[in-house]
Amino acid sequence: MVTSENERYQSKTIIISTGLKDVLPSIDNITDYYGSSLFHCPYCDGWELRDRPLVVIISDQVQGFHFIQTVYNWSKDLIVCTNGKTFQNSSQKNLLQNKGIKILENKIERFVGENGQMEKIIFENGESVLRKGGFVMPQLVQASDFGKQFGCEYNPLGGIAVDSFGRTNIQGVYAAGDASVINPAQLIIAAADGVRASAGVNTDLTQKDFLE
Repeated sequence: MVTSENERYQSKTIIISTGLKDVLPSIDNITDYYGSSLFHCPYCDGWELRDRPLVVIISDQVQGFHFIQTVYNWSKDLIVCTNGKTFQNSSQKNLLQNKGIKILENKIERFVGENGQMEKIIFENGESVLRKGGFVMPQLVQASDFGKQFGCEYNPLGGIAVDSFGRTNIQGVYAAGDASVINPAQLIIAAADGVRASAGVNTDLTQKDFLE
């Protein structure tokens, strides 16, 4: 393998565990709040934000409806922002409104707050709403194209296709974690996936050395 700085490395095997990259909505200063008071995983950060006035920013309404239900488990003071898109499913919309969840379809201009702590959301039409935090659904993409460079096959979700021990279709190339599943899983799950891949590497190298 040759790096961009022309450094050369040799190895019998390689495990690709480069993970995913979060592509956030195009909202001015969103990165100032992401990871401080605006998060992407309710299971990771919902408890800390419980009972606060929250916002859920959705991009995909199919997945977004389940996302909203999950956040509602932590706070009933909830609004949904579609960031300029129309919420098209009328039955889901009625259900959310019956739960007291307001849907705002105006495009978000920016957030207001200090030290990454959200206080207010400003919309492009000049309106605003007070919020103390929330969740957003980023687009998840591969952080690296290593798999493509090696010729690895990909699964329908865009992750590197692997077997139960992290083996790809290329001999000696393995993948683990979010690089293979395209799922914002908890770190402990990704770590366990890495253990399985390392077991696959160890098994394959042991058998190869034994038969030589």
